[in-house]
Amino acid sequence: MYTLKAWATKCAVELKPDTLTVRPDPKQAFEVVWELHEAAGLPRKQRAVKVDRQAHSLAAAFGDTEVGFWRRLIWNLTRGIDAGTDLSQDAGAILSRVLVDVQHDLSSGGKPPRSPAAVANAALEEIRAHLELFKDNTVGTRPDAA
Repeated sequence: MYTLKAWATKCAVELKPDTLTVRPDPKQAFEVVWELHEAAGLPRKQRAVKVDRQAHSLAAAFGDTEVGFWRRLIWNLTRGIDAGTDLSQDAGAILSRVLVDVQHDLSSGGKPPRSPAAVANAALEEIRAHLELFKDNTVGTRPDAA
């Protein structure tokens, strides 16, 4: 009888603690996502510091060890803003959506994408293609008033 009772009350699935990668507070990542436009209009040195801080925050939030992709994205976003095309809200919405999806997967026991940064990269493809138009623009120059 004891064996049957022990078997019936034993958890059917042995739960093992998951080891999760420690990432920065998601709220900080969401703040950076919606602050991508803030580097625009700053003097070059201040802009570089701001871009670097934002790039490191995004790379950490997306579990990416390569900061270069994020720097290039933010620099081109700010160059686009300087040229009169602000795509920072669009990029922010895409990045926010990817972060929400990853957090949902983690919290619901689902399996998040192996590389959230790759998902973000793919989701940003159209915006990045448009931003390539501004990659050669000089930093800190705004278009002439119409």
